[in-house]
Amino acid sequence: MSDLTFFRHIFRELGIGWHRIGVCPVPAKSLVRYTDPCRCVYYLVRHDSGIFCAGPYCNAPVTMSQIHALCAAFSLPKQAAEDLVSYFDALPILGEDDALEAVLAAVCDELYGEEGWESITLNDSERETFPISSSSYEREVSRAELARIEKRYEEENRMLTLVAAGDLEGIRTLLQELGANPSASMEMRSADSLRNRKNYLVIANTLLRKAAEEGSVHPYYLDRLSSGFARQIEGARSAAACEALLPEMIRRYTQLVRRKKDAGHSPLVRRVLLEVDRDLAQDLSLKALAGALYVTPQYLSGLFRRETGQTLTEYVTGQRIRHALLLITTTRMPVQKIAAYCGFPDAGYFTRIFKSRIGLPPEKYRKKLRGE
Repeated sequence: MSDLTFFRHIFRELGIGWHRIGVCPVPAKSLVRYTDPCRCVYYLVRHDSGIFCAGPYCNAPVTMSQIHALCAAFSLPKQAAEDLVSYFDALPILGEDDALEAVLAAVCDELYGEEGWESITLNDSERETFPISSSSYEREVSRAELARIEKRYEEENRMLTLVAAGDLEGIRTLLQELGANPSASMEMRSADSLRNRKNYLVIANTLLRKAAEEGSVHPYYLDRLSSGFARQIEGARSAAACEALLPEMIRRYTQLVRRKKDAGHSPLVRRVLLEVDRDLAQDLSLKALAGALYVTPQYLSGLFRRETGQTLTEYVTGQRIRHALLLITTTRMPVQKIAAYCGFPDAGYFTRIFKSRIGLPPEKYRKKLRGE
């Protein structure tokens, strides 16, 4: 086959770029699937006229926490997060690679014969160095711009924490503070104003779903709510419709978490559960919580155990370990920092508790997940 024009059209239908690139170490008669340190995927094929690349794309939406983790892992400044958000927003999302792989297999069959090529997988998503120097981000940024970025991230993190805790009162306060236009601080990344707002809502829908999942809501209910909002987002015909949808999404996800946490519990125990979820790093001892709620430790201990089937200490430790697992699996945060974030007094104690619950120390558990 003298050219690959036909396949270029197919890739366009899939939403994937198909480009000829320069020098690249791709073995002859092979299909290379490459995942870069940012978890972007590319397929590379050698042809007589050069190396062809399909991609980049992602297998799932990249969340804000993953972008923060990338910046932390590779010592990139805050400005890099903004650039990464813009980059990932522009990439297509393929949940499954099956259709793309089928097309690429047809390309290789045409080039090399049905049994004349091999498939190679290269994964750089766990490499310890970043291919872009952090010095490339050392540009002049005004204090006003930095303050705006920091404020937006602070508002997003506060919102997600409140949703995960099912804190309806906190959400009401936050929405009042944000005013009639809660998405006013979003960055315009598309010339189409309506499309820009829809993209923002798609990202918000994903983040809110993950926050509610952290609040222990079953995936079945999350999928129903998320799918419903996805249809509403695409069906929105005006900027006003989009603006009205965001606070509704925030409230509905928070209510979902709240119903899960309130099921079968007295008002006092619900307040305890909310306080634990609100800040795992604070003093959550029986004595401290009983004092804050103006009851005796003995009364609170007995009531909590009757309603939940476990002691308050067991529940708090379980929640702290669950959040630690989330940080271990989704970030490169050091064990000492994870211990502090989750309310453990020191890394040694955290490691002992983690091993007793999970069966491995935190670092070994992280390496096992990575296949190291």
